[in-house]
Amino acid sequence: SHYDPIGQTWQTLSTTHGLVDNYVQDVVVDHNNELWFATRYGVSHFDPVQQTWETITTADGLVDNNVLAIGIQDNHIFWFGTNGNGVSRYDRTTGLWNTFDTSNGLAHNSIPLGAITVAGDGKIWIGTLYGVSSYDSVTNVWHSIYVGDGLPGNTVRTIFIHDNGSV
Repeated sequence: SHYDPIGQTWQTLSTTHGLVDNYVQDVVVDHNNELWFATRYGVSHFDPVQQTWETITTADGLVDNNVLAIGIQDNHIFWFGTNGNGVSRYDRTTGLWNTFDTSNGLAHNSIPLGAITVAGDGKIWIGTLYGVSSYDSVTNVWHSIYVGDGLPGNTVRTIFIHDNGSV
């Protein structure tokens, strides 16, 4: 739902408007003010200028349709965290898809709701059910941090990046 404080009106979007599923698990807005919705049945993308909807599923390159988190890097690389199959990275400029999971260095394959954050230095931070992982897009290297490394608990549900760059 979207609230317009000027007109004091609500607008609710649903499958009748173009969402792939009414159960929305995460929402992000890109630099073009386009909306990206993570759902149980894929990702819905809404362009408010064109008034068009796009649905992205495993048929397009997602590793799993049950998407719980979305992160946007440099306004053209999208990270989609799933409920047990790792993360999919989509480069909107090239159309290329990559999947990352524990075999690549991700701490765990389940990503909690909204647990992807992009830092100012371009690193991707992903909370998981068993630690937190960062991905350096320049070196293509994963680094994971677990309880034994100083985390107070296993599940990392949110990540905050301070203005000074600390996580």
